[in-house]
Amino acid sequence: MILLIALSILLSVLTFSFSKLNSIGAIRSSAIITLISCGIIMLLRTRWNFDSETYMALSFGASFVGMSCPTRFGVKSIAFGGLFFGIFFLNLVPLLTGFGGALGTSAFLAISLVHLILSGARHLLFRSC
Repeated sequence: MILLIALSILLSVLTFSFSKLNSIGAIRSSAIITLISCGIIMLLRTRWNFDSETYMALSFGASFVGMSCPTRFGVKSIAFGGLFFGIFFLNLVPLLTGFGGALGTSAFLAISLVHLILSGARHLLFRSC
């Protein structure tokens, strides 16, 4: 469980950071990070027996979090988004089997929660009395 959440944070931040490079962008970054991470997972699967499909699904979904807008979010907020995504992934995806969109829904909820926390913090810090 902790490994899944740590991987979610790492892949979200990697996707976000990679997307800011010239001519890469969010979509290419997500595709590249997902392909590399799934390739590594498939190589590890040949050596050790583990639930590789869960790890591949997590890497794909975590890259959705990293596709967030760099003018609205920074690396720290994406890391928290990755944390929240990992938690939502572990709890929501098993409940939403057969419905489709569980990864996107989990990523959306994670980034929305980060945005709400940031908005609430700004409101508390800068409100007029």
